[in-house]
Amino acid sequence: MLERDEKTAGPVNPDGRSQAGRSADRGGTRTEAKTKDQAFSQAAKKKQVTPSLGGIPFYWREPYRLWTLWDMLDAYAHGFCRYQHRLQRLTNVLSQRQYRARLLPDRQWNWVVQEMRTLELWAKVLNLRSTVAKINRVISANNRKAGDLSRDLGELVEICLDELESEKFLYLTPIKADIYKFALLDWHRILERVAPSAISDGEHGDQCYALGQPTASVYHFMRVMNVLVNLLAIRLAVSLTTRDGREKTWGQLTTEMEHKVNAFAPDNAAKERRQFYTQAVAHLSAANIAWRGDTMHPKAEYTDAEALEILQHVKTFARHFCEGYDKHT
Repeated sequence: MLERDEKTAGPVNPDGRSQAGRSADRGGTRTEAKTKDQAFSQAAKKKQVTPSLGGIPFYWREPYRLWTLWDMLDAYAHGFCRYQHRLQRLTNVLSQRQYRARLLPDRQWNWVVQEMRTLELWAKVLNLRSTVAKINRVISANNRKAGDLSRDLGELVEICLDELESEKFLYLTPIKADIYKFALLDWHRILERVAPSAISDGEHGDQCYALGQPTASVYHFMRVMNVLVNLLAIRLAVSLTTRDGREKTWGQLTTEMEHKVNAFAPDNAAKERRQFYTQAVAHLSAANIAWRGDTMHPKAEYTDAEALEILQHVKTFARHFCEGYDKHT
């Protein structure tokens, strides 16, 4: 696309002069622009982010990946600048006095078509589908009135702005972006050996918090804690269900686990093990009183600050729990 842009950059001036008649200064400018385009083309072959593939924007292919400002500029800045340059160039020429009230002769019309074809290429890079359709309609109409063409170019500007404004992106602060980006890695390191089934909830809890959904994030963190409660109950030989087959509540489990821990022999050999279980059960019991009941209520809401506090607390507890669980079981 870039090579075709240089070939169709306008072999003839709007006033009919040949390329050889251009000034040396302008020739130098075009040589410099060509060098920059070649450099961009070579860089585009090496970069990971490409503007579009088969007409699909790169961010559509991975909609939940974090895209940086550099990714967007790398993919689109050059194309947008070239598109804007071509559009402005056409507008400036057609607005000149000598063209306003006349039909363009073949030479000038062919130049306009070439410029608009180049404009179409850059519009495709930017995935401006309605803009591309409008350009093709203008060319097919073969309306050579400079005034009408100027009006069409004005409509192109409006269509382009509408299309650009239709694409929405959610901004994350640097801190939340890091939480979102490293959510899976953090929870995988913490839970991989002891509670791999809770990794997904931990990841989604971090991501919900980063995306401004604090209450949803707390639900996920409580699901992580629930997995740890069940693990500890099983290790202490506490049944997860009642005699009639109903699932025990978190409060019932922690109460029974406290009785089990209190029945440990008070010998020095098991002191460290007893301390681990005592602290784990006490923490889970406190968490149940502080968060669990409220979280299960359908109208419960959490602020960003509260969700962040719970995120940090659950992650710290899960890390210590998994380390101790490995060591004392």
